[in-house]
Amino acid sequence: MAESAVKTVKRIIKKANDSKGDLYKALQAYRATPLSSGKSPAQLLMQRRIKTSIPIHPQLLRPSDSESNIEHKILEKQKQKQYADVKAKSFKPINSGENVRMYHYDHKQWSIPATVVKEVTPRSYVIQTRDGTTYRRNRRDLKPAPLNENVTCEPDTKVMPEMIANKVIPSQYDR
Repeated sequence: MAESAVKTVKRIIKKANDSKGDLYKALQAYRATPLSSGKSPAQLLMQRRIKTSIPIHPQLLRPSDSESNIEHKILEKQKQKQYADVKAKSFKPINSGENVRMYHYDHKQWSIPATVVKEVTPRSYVIQTRDGTTYRRNRRDLKPAPLNENVTCEPDTKVMPEMIANKVIPSQYDR
C-alpha cells in the first residue's frame, strides 16, 4: 500500500515537472481527489475537505463528526481521565494568614517559610516570605508549616495590592 502511494506521488511529481506546472497544486489536487472508498486522502486524515481552486461550500470544509466518531472521542477522554486520576492528589485548601513552607526546587526541600496572603483560584495561592517577597504558587508547592513554627511575615501594603491586581509576582524559584 505504501509502495503504491510512493509510486503515485512520484508520477505526480514527474507530470508536474514535465508540464512545468506547480507541484504544490498537483499535490493538492491529489489530496482532494476521492479514492475508491469515496473519501479523499485529506478527508481520511482530517475528516474534512480541503480548499482547492474549485469553489466549495464552507460547510464542507468543517470537520464532520459522525456518531461513532463522537462516541469514540468520548470513550478516549474517559479513558484518559481514568489514567490521570490514578496518580492525582487532592490537597486540603489553605486559609489566608496560615503559615506554610514553600518547596525550593534548587535544594529539593521544603525550606522556605511563608504566609498565605490570598487564595487566587482553588489550587493557586499568593504567599509572602519572611523577607517580604511575594510569590504565586500552586497548592502542590505549599505544605502547611508545623504548629510550633512561628513565621512572621508582615504584608507589604504598598506593593501587595498592585502585584496581585496586575498578576505580576516575581518568582526566583520557578521550575
